[in-house]
Amino acid sequence: MASEGDGAGGRGRQVVFLVFLLTCAEICVVLCYLHLCAEEHRWWWRAFLTGASSGLYLLCYGGYHYLARTHHAIDVISSIIYFGYLALTCYSCAVCTGAVGFLSCWVFLRFIYGSVKID
Repeated sequence: MASEGDGAGGRGRQVVFLVFLLTCAEICVVLCYLHLCAEEHRWWWRAFLTGASSGLYLLCYGGYHYLARTHHAIDVISSIIYFGYLALTCYSCAVCTGAVGFLSCWVFLRFIYGSVKID
């Protein structure tokens, strides 16, 4: 019995998604470190929003794709369905990558501040 990930490109999509999450984590850690070097201690929401900005990018690209490539749907209902599913997908991506960004910054800060010795 074949599963969903067994098709052509199933493993490739998983690798791309993993690379996407790792890149998001690395960017969030670097930006968090730069903000801490500038003595900006409010990193919590900034780390989440840095990761979640990929959802905004996907929303903008989905709008561009609709206007430039789909030759505009014939009826309004198709457009509403398209943008509704696009908004849900972008929101879930933003929450997922925002959580990855926040957790990666949190682990990074626990690591660097855990190695500080107070004498």
